[in-house]
Amino acid sequence: MKNQILSTKAINDIENKIGYTFNNKALLQQAFICGNYAKENEGHYNNQVLEFVGDRVLSFVITKELIKHNAKINENCELATIFDEGDFTNQRVILEEGANLTDCIEKLGISKYLLVGNGENTTDNNFEEDLFEALIASVALDCDYNIDVLTKVVYKMLNLEQKVTMDTNKKIKRLTNKDIGVYNVDTAYNRLQELYQKKYIKKPIYNYISFYDSDGKENWTCDCCVLGYQKSTVTEKKKSLARQKASKLMLDKISLYLKI
Repeated sequence: MKNQILSTKAINDIENKIGYTFNNKALLQQAFICGNYAKENEGHYNNQVLEFVGDRVLSFVITKELIKHNAKINENCELATIFDEGDFTNQRVILEEGANLTDCIEKLGISKYLLVGNGENTTDNNFEEDLFEALIASVALDCDYNIDVLTKVVYKMLNLEQKVTMDTNKKIKRLTNKDIGVYNVDTAYNRLQELYQKKYIKKPIYNYISFYDSDGKENWTCDCCVLGYQKSTVTEKKKSLARQKASKLMLDKISLYLKI
Protein backbone atom coordinates (compact mmCIF):
# COMPACT_ATOMS: atom_id res chain seq x y z
CA MET A 1 0.00 0.00 0.00
CA LYS A 2 1.34 3.44 -0.96
CA ASN A 3 1.42 6.14 1.70
CA GLN A 4 0.82 3.66 4.51
CA ILE A 5 0.13 5.38 7.83
CA LEU A 6 -1.41 2.66 9.97
CA SER A 7 1.02 -0.04 11.02
CA THR A 8 0.64 -3.53 9.64
CA LYS A 9 -0.07 -4.69 13.19
CA ALA A 10 -2.93 -2.18 13.50
CA ILE A 11 -4.39 -3.21 10.14
CA ASN A 12 -4.32 -6.88 11.12
CA ASP A 13 -5.98 -6.10 14.45
CA ILE A 14 -8.78 -4.15 12.77
CA GLU A 15 -9.38 -6.87 10.18
CA ASN A 16 -9.55 -9.55 12.86
CA LYS A 17 -12.04 -7.57 14.92
CA ILE A 18 -14.44 -6.76 12.06
CA GLY A 19 -14.13 -10.20 10.47
CA TYR A 20 -12.96 -9.09 7.04
CA THR A 21 -9.59 -9.07 5.23
CA PHE A 22 -9.17 -6.21 2.76
CA ASN A 23 -7.75 -6.59 -0.71
CA ASN A 24 -7.23 -2.82 -0.83
CA LYS A 25 -5.74 -1.85 2.53
CA ALA A 26 -5.86 1.83 1.56
CA LEU A 27 -9.66 1.77 1.83
CA LEU A 28 -9.41 0.43 5.38
CA GLN A 29 -6.89 3.13 6.26
CA GLN A 30 -9.05 5.91 4.76
CA ALA A 31 -11.90 4.98 7.10
CA PHE A 32 -9.70 6.13 9.98
CA ILE A 33 -8.56 9.45 8.44
CA CYS A 34 -10.39 12.41 10.00
CA GLY A 35 -10.93 15.80 8.36
CA ASN A 36 -8.14 17.87 9.88
CA TYR A 37 -5.60 15.08 9.51
CA ALA A 38 -6.24 14.98 5.75
CA LYS A 39 -5.88 18.77 5.54
CA GLU A 40 -2.56 18.66 7.37
CA ASN A 41 -1.18 15.68 5.42
CA GLU A 42 -1.25 16.02 1.65
CA GLY A 43 -1.97 12.96 -0.44
CA HIS A 44 -4.76 11.58 1.71
CA TYR A 45 -8.55 11.82 1.54
CA ASN A 46 -10.67 11.86 4.71
CA ASN A 47 -13.46 9.45 5.59
CA GLN A 48 -16.42 11.81 5.12
CA VAL A 49 -17.70 10.47 1.79
CA LEU A 50 -17.19 6.94 3.13
CA GLU A 51 -19.52 7.88 6.01
CA PHE A 52 -22.20 8.81 3.47
CA VAL A 53 -21.85 5.49 1.65
CA GLY A 54 -21.68 3.47 4.87
CA ASP A 55 -24.83 5.05 6.26
CA ARG A 56 -26.83 3.90 3.22
CA VAL A 57 -25.28 0.43 3.10
CA LEU A 58 -25.86 -0.11 6.81
CA SER A 59 -29.50 0.95 6.51
CA PHE A 60 -30.07 -1.47 3.63
CA VAL A 61 -28.48 -4.46 5.41
CA ILE A 62 -30.40 -3.79 8.63
CA THR A 63 -33.69 -3.38 6.72
CA LYS A 64 -33.04 -6.63 4.82
CA GLU A 65 -32.38 -8.55 8.04
CA LEU A 66 -35.37 -7.07 9.89
CA ILE A 67 -37.68 -8.18 7.08
CA LYS A 68 -35.99 -11.58 6.86
CA HIS A 69 -36.53 -12.30 10.57
CA ASN A 70 -39.90 -10.61 11.13
CA ALA A 71 -41.89 -11.14 7.93
CA LYS A 72 -42.47 -13.83 5.32
CA ILE A 73 -44.05 -14.43 1.93
CA ASN A 74 -47.42 -16.05 2.63
CA GLU A 75 -49.51 -18.54 0.63
CA ASN A 76 -50.83 -15.66 -1.52
CA CYS A 77 -47.26 -14.65 -2.39
CA GLU A 78 -47.60 -11.44 -0.35
CA LEU A 79 -45.25 -10.04 2.29
CA ALA A 80 -46.96 -10.79 5.60
CA THR A 81 -46.04 -9.56 9.09
CA ILE A 82 -47.72 -8.66 12.38
CA PHE A 83 -45.63 -5.48 12.50
CA ASP A 84 -46.32 -2.23 10.67
CA GLU A 85 -44.06 0.32 9.01
CA GLY A 86 -43.64 2.28 12.25
CA ASP A 87 -42.43 -0.81 14.12
CA PHE A 88 -39.79 -1.57 11.51
CA THR A 89 -38.73 2.08 11.36
CA ASN A 90 -38.35 2.30 15.14
CA GLN A 91 -36.24 -0.86 15.30
CA ARG A 92 -34.06 0.27 12.42
CA VAL A 93 -33.52 3.66 14.05
CA ILE A 94 -32.54 2.00 17.33
CA LEU A 95 -29.91 -0.11 15.57
CA GLU A 96 -28.59 2.76 13.45
CA GLU A 97 -28.56 5.50 16.08
CA GLY A 98 -25.22 7.09 16.84
CA ALA A 99 -25.07 5.92 20.45
CA ASN A 100 -25.36 2.28 19.36
CA LEU A 101 -22.70 2.61 16.65
CA THR A 102 -20.39 4.37 19.10
CA ASP A 103 -20.89 1.67 21.70
CA CYS A 104 -20.07 -1.05 19.15
CA ILE A 105 -16.86 0.69 18.08
CA GLU A 106 -15.80 1.05 21.72
CA LYS A 107 -16.41 -2.66 22.32
CA LEU A 108 -14.35 -3.53 19.24
CA GLY A 109 -11.52 -1.38 20.65
CA ILE A 110 -10.41 0.14 17.33
CA SER A 111 -11.05 3.86 17.81
CA LYS A 112 -7.47 4.14 19.12
CA TYR A 113 -6.33 3.90 15.50
CA LEU A 114 -8.18 7.06 14.39
CA LEU A 115 -5.91 9.51 12.59
CA VAL A 116 -6.77 13.00 13.84
CA GLY A 117 -5.41 16.47 13.24
CA ASN A 118 -5.13 19.59 15.35
CA GLY A 119 -8.30 20.46 17.22
CA GLU A 120 -9.86 17.02 16.76
CA ASN A 121 -10.73 15.03 19.86
CA THR A 122 -11.40 11.30 19.50
CA THR A 123 -13.36 11.30 22.77
CA ASP A 124 -16.14 13.00 20.78
CA ASN A 125 -18.65 10.22 20.12
CA ASN A 126 -19.25 11.50 16.58
CA PHE A 127 -15.78 10.31 15.57
CA GLU A 128 -16.61 6.73 16.56
CA GLU A 129 -20.03 6.84 14.92
CA ASP A 130 -18.45 8.17 11.71
CA LEU A 131 -15.75 5.49 11.90
CA PHE A 132 -18.37 2.73 12.04
CA GLU A 133 -20.12 3.99 8.91
CA ALA A 134 -16.84 4.63 7.09
CA LEU A 135 -15.62 1.10 7.80
CA ILE A 136 -18.85 -0.39 6.43
CA ALA A 137 -18.35 1.67 3.27
CA SER A 138 -14.73 0.57 2.94
CA VAL A 139 -15.80 -3.08 3.13
CA ALA A 140 -18.60 -2.42 0.60
CA LEU A 141 -16.23 -0.87 -1.90
CA ASP A 142 -13.57 -3.52 -1.38
CA CYS A 143 -15.95 -6.47 -1.87
CA ASP A 144 -17.87 -4.74 -4.69
CA TYR A 145 -21.02 -4.58 -2.56
CA ASN A 146 -21.23 -8.34 -2.06
CA ILE A 147 -24.35 -8.58 0.10
CA ASP A 148 -23.30 -11.82 1.83
CA VAL A 149 -19.96 -10.33 2.85
CA LEU A 150 -21.57 -7.09 4.01
CA THR A 151 -24.21 -8.91 6.04
CA LYS A 152 -21.54 -10.98 7.79
CA VAL A 153 -19.51 -7.87 8.67
CA VAL A 154 -22.54 -5.93 9.91
CA TYR A 155 -23.57 -8.87 12.10
CA LYS A 156 -20.11 -8.98 13.67
CA MET A 157 -19.59 -5.22 14.11
CA LEU A 158 -23.13 -4.50 15.29
CA ASN A 159 -23.57 -7.72 17.27
CA LEU A 160 -26.80 -8.09 15.33
CA GLU A 161 -27.57 -11.71 16.17
CA GLN A 162 -29.78 -10.89 19.18
CA LYS A 163 -31.21 -7.64 17.82
CA VAL A 164 -32.98 -8.41 14.53
CA THR A 165 -35.90 -10.42 15.94
CA MET A 166 -38.50 -7.89 17.06
CA ASP A 167 -40.43 -8.37 20.30
CA THR A 168 -44.20 -8.47 19.88
CA ASN A 169 -44.53 -7.23 23.47
CA LYS A 170 -42.74 -4.04 22.48
CA LYS A 171 -44.82 -3.41 19.36
CA ILE A 172 -45.64 0.28 19.03
CA LYS A 173 -49.33 1.07 18.55
CA ARG A 174 -50.46 3.61 15.99
CA LEU A 175 -50.77 6.97 17.74
CA THR A 176 -53.32 9.71 16.98
CA ASN A 177 -53.94 13.14 18.46
CA LYS A 178 -57.07 11.70 20.06
CA ASP A 179 -54.83 9.33 22.05
CA ILE A 180 -52.73 12.26 23.24
CA GLY A 181 -55.76 14.22 24.40
CA VAL A 182 -55.69 17.54 26.26
CA TYR A 183 -52.56 18.41 28.25
CA ASN A 184 -50.74 21.36 29.79
CA VAL A 185 -47.42 22.04 31.54
CA ASP A 186 -48.63 20.42 34.76
CA THR A 187 -49.88 17.21 33.13
CA ALA A 188 -47.47 16.76 30.20
CA TYR A 189 -44.91 14.60 32.05
CA ASN A 190 -47.53 12.13 33.28
CA ARG A 191 -49.19 12.07 29.86
CA LEU A 192 -45.92 11.05 28.20
CA GLN A 193 -45.50 8.25 30.74
CA GLU A 194 -49.06 7.05 30.04
CA LEU A 195 -48.38 6.98 26.29
CA TYR A 196 -45.26 4.92 26.92
CA GLN A 197 -47.06 2.48 29.24
CA LYS A 198 -49.78 2.01 26.62
CA LYS A 199 -47.05 1.33 24.00
CA TYR A 200 -47.81 4.35 21.83
CA ILE A 201 -44.24 5.70 22.10
CA LYS A 202 -40.81 4.52 23.16
CA LYS A 203 -39.70 5.33 26.70
CA PRO A 204 -39.06 9.08 27.22
CA ILE A 205 -35.47 9.75 28.29
CA TYR A 206 -34.58 12.86 30.30
CA ASN A 207 -31.09 14.36 30.51
CA TYR A 208 -30.25 17.23 32.84
CA ILE A 209 -27.46 19.78 33.03
CA SER A 210 -27.14 22.29 35.87
CA PHE A 211 -25.21 25.55 35.65
CA TYR A 212 -24.96 28.87 37.47
CA ASP A 213 -25.84 32.20 35.89
CA SER A 214 -24.04 35.51 36.33
CA ASP A 215 -25.96 36.11 39.57
CA GLY A 216 -24.76 32.83 41.01
CA LYS A 217 -28.19 31.22 40.79
CA GLU A 218 -28.57 27.61 39.69
CA ASN A 219 -30.33 26.89 36.39
CA TRP A 220 -31.37 23.60 34.84
CA THR A 221 -31.44 22.52 31.19
CA CYS A 222 -33.58 19.47 30.47
CA ASP A 223 -33.57 17.42 27.25
CA CYS A 224 -36.59 15.19 26.64
CA CYS A 225 -35.89 12.47 24.07
CA VAL A 226 -38.42 10.11 22.49
CA LEU A 227 -37.20 7.82 19.73
CA GLY A 228 -38.52 8.94 16.35
CA TYR A 229 -39.03 12.59 17.32
CA GLN A 230 -36.73 15.60 17.56
CA LYS A 231 -35.64 16.16 21.15
CA SER A 232 -37.09 19.05 23.14
CA THR A 233 -34.83 21.26 25.26
CA VAL A 234 -35.88 23.74 27.94
CA THR A 235 -33.92 25.79 30.51
CA GLU A 236 -35.51 26.92 33.77
CA LYS A 237 -34.45 27.85 37.29
CA LYS A 238 -36.08 24.73 38.73
CA LYS A 239 -35.30 21.20 37.61
CA SER A 240 -38.90 20.04 37.94
CA LEU A 241 -40.23 22.95 35.88
CA ALA A 242 -37.64 22.32 33.16
CA ARG A 243 -38.80 18.69 33.00
CA GLN A 244 -42.47 19.68 32.83
CA LYS A 245 -41.91 22.21 30.06
CA ALA A 246 -39.66 19.85 28.09
CA SER A 247 -42.39 17.21 28.33
CA LYS A 248 -45.01 19.64 27.05
CA LEU A 249 -42.75 20.71 24.20
CA MET A 250 -42.25 17.05 23.25
CA LEU A 251 -46.02 16.48 23.20
CA ASP A 252 -46.37 19.60 21.05
CA LYS A 253 -43.87 18.18 18.56
CA ILE A 254 -45.56 14.78 18.49
CA SER A 255 -48.97 16.43 17.93
CA LEU A 256 -47.59 18.58 15.13
CA TYR A 257 -45.97 15.54 13.51
CA LEU A 258 -49.30 13.66 13.55
CA LYS A 259 -51.01 16.53 11.73
CA ILE A 260 -48.56 16.45 8.82
